[in-house]
Amino acid sequence: MLALVALAVVIWKMPERCLLRCRSSHSDVLPAIARGAAYGQAGTVRCCREDEARALRLNRAATWRFFTAFVGAETGWLPPDNFSGNPTPTVAQRTSPTNIGL
Repeated sequence: MLALVALAVVIWKMPERCLLRCRSSHSDVLPAIARGAAYGQAGTVRCCREDEARALRLNRAATWRFFTAFVGAETGWLPPDNFSGNPTPTVAQRTSPTNIGL
């Protein structure tokens, strides 16, 4: 709530700086909104179903295996653009701007 009040004051007093202040205000407000969505009325974290939790764990493990296998000092710590396992395992030894941002 404090961030919203600060944002209103900035818009009122210094509209030319609004874009910069909007970004910082959102970075303060959005985590609070996410926390509110994650916690129920009693203040306990809502859990996902067991099958969803298992799927998330498998996805996490597969992602970790990918980065362990393909990212290292020899690649400049950049992930490859893609990996094709069919018909033969082939790694694209290039990277994309998205991967650089990762």
